Amino acid sequence: MPRKIAIPIAIAVALVLAVYGWNRESRWTLKDQYGHSLCRVQSGWTQQEVAVHCGARWLGAWQPKVFAGYGLQMCSAPADIYGAKVVLYGCDGKVEAVETMEQASGVVPTSN
Repeated sequence: MPRKIAIPIAIAVALVLAVYGWNRESRWTLKDQYGHSLCRVQSGWTQQEVAVHCGARWLGAWQPKVFAGYGLQMCSAPADIYGAKVVLYGCDGKVEAVETMEQASGVVPTSN
């Protein structure tokens, strides 16, 4: 009898952990230069949505060529700098990732 209960509970716990891990991977916290949280950014947001939640970017930037989808086409996608973090957008203009300045090699800052 305990085994009949343990298996569904183990499956439920595994599903909850999987959903938590997936959801957590697609969200990032932006911090200022002092380590204070500015906001949380979600994968798929546009630059306008990031600006609404996080305020004005500190600097604009451009990434080196990135792939546009699954084909061989590429684009120069935008990026926004907030503190020590860089919000990287895809060719569709939506958040793809957030990296530190050190990790975001090739990102070229522009004027605001």
